[in-house]
Amino acid sequence: MFNGLPSRIELYLKIDSSVKIFTFKAKLVKLWSAVLHCTPVWLLAMLVLPACAASASVPPVTSRALPQVSQCLILSLSGRVYPQIAETFSILGCQVRYCATPQVVSHSLGAHDCCILPGSEAVRLTRAQVSEMTRLIKSGLPLITDSYSVISMALGISYVKQRVTLSTYHWARRPIEPIRLADASTFTRFFAPPSGKVLAYGKDANDAVIIAGELGAGKFIYSGLPLDTGTTPLYVSLPYLLHDVVDFCGLPPMFTAAAPDYYVDWGFHYTETPETIVAQLADAAVTGVYFSAWYDSTDYKTFARRFIAAAHQRGIAVYCWCEFPMVGESFWRQHPEWREITAAGTEAHLDWRFLMALEDPDCLRAVLDLLSEKISAFDWDGVNMAELYYESPEPAVTSPGKFTPMHPSFRRAYQTRFGIDPLKILSADSPVSWRKRPDLYKQLLTYRTSVLNGIMASVLQHLLELRRQHPDLALVVSQMDTCLDPTMGERLGIDLPRLCALRKQCPFLLSLEDPYTTWHLGPHRFATLGRLFRAHLSAMEPFVITFNIVDRWQGAPLPRPSGLELFTQLRQALLYSDSVYLYAWNTVSAEDRAMLPQIMAADTICTTEANTLRYTAKRPLLLHMPLEGRLPSLDGIFWPCWRDDVVLLPVGTHELTTIDVPPVLPSLHIEACSGAIEHARYVTAGIQLSYTSRTRCYLRLSGVPKRLRIDNHERVSIPADAAGGTTIICPSGSHTIEVQ
Repeated sequence: MFNGLPSRIELYLKIDSSVKIFTFKAKLVKLWSAVLHCTPVWLLAMLVLPACAASASVPPVTSRALPQVSQCLILSLSGRVYPQIAETFSILGCQVRYCATPQVVSHSLGAHDCCILPGSEAVRLTRAQVSEMTRLIKSGLPLITDSYSVISMALGISYVKQRVTLSTYHWARRPIEPIRLADASTFTRFFAPPSGKVLAYGKDANDAVIIAGELGAGKFIYSGLPLDTGTTPLYVSLPYLLHDVVDFCGLPPMFTAAAPDYYVDWGFHYTETPETIVAQLADAAVTGVYFSAWYDSTDYKTFARRFIAAAHQRGIAVYCWCEFPMVGESFWRQHPEWREITAAGTEAHLDWRFLMALEDPDCLRAVLDLLSEKISAFDWDGVNMAELYYESPEPAVTSPGKFTPMHPSFRRAYQTRFGIDPLKILSADSPVSWRKRPDLYKQLLTYRTSVLNGIMASVLQHLLELRRQHPDLALVVSQMDTCLDPTMGERLGIDLPRLCALRKQCPFLLSLEDPYTTWHLGPHRFATLGRLFRAHLSAMEPFVITFNIVDRWQGAPLPRPSGLELFTQLRQALLYSDSVYLYAWNTVSAEDRAMLPQIMAADTICTTEANTLRYTAKRPLLLHMPLEGRLPSLDGIFWPCWRDDVVLLPVGTHELTTIDVPPVLPSLHIEACSGAIEHARYVTAGIQLSYTSRTRCYLRLSGVPKRLRIDNHERVSIPADAAGGTTIICPSGSHTIEVQ
């Protein structure tokens, strides 16, 4: 542990607000060196200080109780299981347990647990059990229940002899978006107690659907809609249930992780200040952003520079987000000769994208030169080459006005190789039409895919050359998935196996987005997508999945994925992928953004026994716990990565305790790290930390270091910022740093 420890060990002990330096000379034999190398700082302090400073008061090394993972206790007197409820609350990271009686609930309770009482179980409660449940609630137990029962009346809920039938209702926090029920639901009309709060309603606030209230020290949520939905997922009828449980019942997250990376399009934010957006991103625990790069106005350039600078100060990496063959509206206006042409003979301004004919060698060279200028003009952390495919997701023979490419350069190249004008293959009355010669149509689609593969290879080769000038530039390629809907391959010209093979030429992280043709399959499609694609990769090859949070057709509970539906998507995607990206920052609600870091950490396995917390994590975590002037110890060694009441935890299986702070430790500690911390420890007069990061790593320190070494090379530290700390920009890859 003490690599390079000198023969004189200087220990600093603060006594009566003064610092005394005790210098001890040791006979450093091999055995003593070995002891020094493996002994934790706190133990060394205990052994050395009392022997040489008997009059000094050394704080005792003691541990205190650590937080417990929240439990969701499902009261099931019938012995039934409720898989939809269990899955819903496991998304929060809760440990789900079934209890047969209120007495079992009482014996199982922790500080941040809640009880779920489905209406079908509530009607089974005996009078004595109702009294026991009422006592537990008054003592502080949060309860979530539904339907008319004796226990609901004990909560102060009143009923009238009137049945309410609902097909839509409104969540009070977002009333403008009605929640559509797949099937109409009927329940007895009810009213909240005087101190209650309406969380969701039908026609108006007097038409309660979900309410919240208090009984003694406890809180409850009551739903007119059933919690027991059989085989139907809860997100279909109660998409915002978890928001209400967390907010009203006060279930704080024990673990959180970095939020998904977001796409940020300047076209939706140009009226805002970049610093405000960055502050919102940081508050949402975001560490990566894909910022639109197809604008070139002066306002955009000014905004982009301020946005990137502010993001870096908050530890957020910013990627140059490209949408080739969409280059930009200015490039489209300047080069009409390179505008892509559809099979209908029209210019390919499709949806919001102005498509350029990258199959034209002159056009491709000009676009790559423009890309070089864009990369050099801003302090990017990486490039995201997104959605480089041909149009359209509809068949060429039925939608020629959307089918590309049919630029003259493509037609000439095809005719030179095959002796046929490709337009004639798509003409119904042609002697070589797709109706008469389906083999020629297949040949056209195959050639089109090979052309796109060649374009992608050229773009990646160019990016590889740019990385020689910008060695920390991370590369991401975002492409449409063709596993769930294989027809997308030939319609868009995508060859995923060939694309993956290009990673040998130019390493990049692959992000898959699901096509709109699969959105009706529900959130669990992302587990299927991940499993199918993972089969094409080695176990260690990373990939991510991108969600499009955009409006969709009728039939879903909400206009766009939100709440429990979005959270279920995320958990399903993370079963096989390494992370999730979200399009876009402006389409994800503030309520969802706030909860996503907790959902990202929900697969953490954790047990707390006595004063030790054992956990296994797939991604870096933040543990939220009051330190109360103490210091975390990880695997028996003082851990220097913490801030306020948050401890930064590494991936893997580890044990955590907290110990009184000994007076021999440096004042610096690590407050945040955008990369993955692998090892960290206090060393003589400083901290040593090893990390891995795809982009440059942004390291936040509690103060200004006097010295900074990266891989044993001296670096000049960055001055303190306005907050009094220091953000250090470290290189991408795997490195070891020392700060003093």
